[in-house]
Amino acid sequence: MAKMPSSIGKYTITAQIAKGGMGEVFKAEHPTLKGSLVIKRLTMRGNKNIRDRFLREARIMIDFKSEYIVDVYDHFREGSSYHIVQEFIDGMSLDELIERERYLPEPVALRVFLYACRAVRYAHAKGVIHRDIKPGNILVSREGHVKLVDFGIASMRSAETTDESLTREGMTLGTPSYMAPEQFHSTRDVDERADIYSLGVMLYESVTGKKPFPGSINPETLRLIQIGKCPRPRKLNPHVSRFAQRLIRRCMHPKKKRRYGDLGRIIRLVERRLGVRPSLHDPHESAAVLSAYVAERPYVEPKRPISKRAALAATVFAVAIVGIIAFGVTHGYHRALFDPDGHGAFSLEIEVTGEPRPPSDLFIEARLYTGTSPVPTRLPVTVVHAEPGLSFGGFLADTLGFAAGSAESAPAPTSDATRFRTLRRYLPVGRHRIEVRIESRVYVESFYVHSRVSGPFGATEPTRIAVFHRAPDPGPVSLTATVRDQVSGRDITSGTRIRVRRGATWVHHDPDVPIPRTRDGLYEIAITRDGYYDKTYTLEIDTAQRDALLAAGLVPRPGAMELRSTVERVSVSLDGSSRYIEGGRTAELGSLERLGIESPMKIVLPPRTYMLRLDAGRRGTIELPVQVLEGYTQVLNVSVDDDNTVRVVPGPRARTPEVGE
Repeated sequence: MAKMPSSIGKYTITAQIAKGGMGEVFKAEHPTLKGSLVIKRLTMRGNKNIRDRFLREARIMIDFKSEYIVDVYDHFREGSSYHIVQEFIDGMSLDELIERERYLPEPVALRVFLYACRAVRYAHAKGVIHRDIKPGNILVSREGHVKLVDFGIASMRSAETTDESLTREGMTLGTPSYMAPEQFHSTRDVDERADIYSLGVMLYESVTGKKPFPGSINPETLRLIQIGKCPRPRKLNPHVSRFAQRLIRRCMHPKKKRRYGDLGRIIRLVERRLGVRPSLHDPHESAAVLSAYVAERPYVEPKRPISKRAALAATVFAVAIVGIIAFGVTHGYHRALFDPDGHGAFSLEIEVTGEPRPPSDLFIEARLYTGTSPVPTRLPVTVVHAEPGLSFGGFLADTLGFAAGSAESAPAPTSDATRFRTLRRYLPVGRHRIEVRIESRVYVESFYVHSRVSGPFGATEPTRIAVFHRAPDPGPVSLTATVRDQVSGRDITSGTRIRVRRGATWVHHDPDVPIPRTRDGLYEIAITRDGYYDKTYTLEIDTAQRDALLAAGLVPRPGAMELRSTVERVSVSLDGSSRYIEGGRTAELGSLERLGIESPMKIVLPPRTYMLRLDAGRRGTIELPVQVLEGYTQVLNVSVDDDNTVRVVPGPRARTPEVGE
């Protein structure tokens, strides 16, 4: 075992923190400042890509100066090894904290998540994509400071040539459980939204204690990642708020276009939720909370001081008044009161039809551009219950965009319509623009706001914008199914019958013919093959999903071999082992006992040829191949011949269809 060095360069080594196949990590002390540092040493030789990534990590991090990223102070080569000197964090990684606590209280998890988002946003602003965000790369110090580490596989937009040499097209780098779906296709081509996805997975694990896609990465897990099918956090931990669940769902959307476009919005949402704001003097505003939690003092929500009734009533009244004033100012009601000639009312109404999903699952965003201002105002949109006969005035829109018209030109309300509305808002007289984003469509319209007093609709009628959106027909589902023998792994798709349930009947599935959509999004697939147990799958396919990939496994119907002996204490093994996989619907591990005169043995097995070995001690040993056929029992008689040597005589092969049932 190699001896730990007493020093590296000018630094005194005090302890070895970790050691692996590629290098070592030491705790060290600066020769004059006497502060603790970390030295990462790359000892692996002969792999230029790993060495180049180590050097690039040093180049990237040595230019970073962020309160939320571990500082790198030095980089040098000594002998044949390269070294990085960086800040020492006295604490633990987030994955160690989750393992200790099982899962984190949401306020604690959101605070760690917030600091991680700030760190990644800083890196993005420098043109760096981390590509390996995970709890193991988030450190929480005893002082409650959160730091991001390990930019070993990061990419730089400004260094495309270097990055291409280290990350070729189609190459996959990262930790699979935290990788965005597009990162499995090509790590080189991912953008900031891949890091946002990984941050969502990290928050999911923090509040539930489980990864959304646990276990080893296999075709089925990859399929679930690609379609975004994982348990909702509130199902695993009922204490998770709807806010956190919505945040995780948007971050982890399998389609990167549907994720948050940048971390700024996420940070604002979380800061507003926690009621915190950083400052130059206090960038770690939640340090006290996290420090207490790392020190294993349970997190307790701060209690509000108890006030006297009069003080409480006055506070409530004051807050209500301030809220009313703020609401009026935000929506321009003060303009209508003090300047009715220069301002007019405006409202937005939206009708969505043909959409099977609940309103809370729809992506709807309204942006109002006032006058010539390039900065939009986001308008809150609320659900309005169906109102038969509701008419829209002002400007109208169909599924292709806006169209001017009157209330009579509005489509008749339908029973499946969901209506949304914004509150009335007062705007300066003149031209304005509204953008309404509903799922994958954008509606844009310029409109004119008339004076509240002199407008064509009188003194109270607002300028009303209406959007009529019909959800696009999702089209049929393309089902691609592959079938394998669940015991041998052999591909048996050819010759296997695949049927799809349509109403009360089962229809043969042609892979070239898509499956019509069902109302409930559930699809039953039956798979049958001679010699195998039937298997039925129920798939839940969302309207946004068009392709279903089913990797099915069928269990072969078993056969059996029956051993009868006139010899005592015969040891039995199959394929060189006394353990075997039993045939039947549930493949369990069985053990072979000794064969005797009073103890015949029937072994139920998947159909194939086995090498049977019988050891009768001084009477000798015999090996022979035995073919097990589905639905048949092969009888083998074990005895001794005239020279006292063990022998096997095959008996009749009987049809026993009930074997393994």
